[in-house]
Amino acid sequence: MISQEVGIVVLLLCVFVSRIVTMRATKAMSPESKAEMVDKFSGFTAYGMIPLVVIVLACFLLVRYTGVDTGLLAWGYFGLLIATIVGSQFYLVRKLKEMDLDSSYLRQVYLC
Repeated sequence: MISQEVGIVVLLLCVFVSRIVTMRATKAMSPESKAEMVDKFSGFTAYGMIPLVVIVLACFLLVRYTGVDTGLLAWGYFGLLIATIVGSQFYLVRKLKEMDLDSSYLRQVYLC
């Protein structure tokens, strides 16, 4: 059976590779497109972590100050975490489609 440590290492590797591919694709963009991306995503960059922080804080407070079953709490926590990540990805894809960017860039971003 695969251990949790292997799963964490694979996750971190995937995040790292995804970051490299995305940055290389961004490097090939025109300066105007980069400036437009900064304008479009400034709000998301500033406030995008708030839902994740709220979820983590709520989980911590529920574990610490209530008698909620930790198994049930873990399922709820990971469910909300996954829903938040998927929701933010849909939001980002929608914003990217609005920008009318080069199809090669979009293909690389969708891959990641």
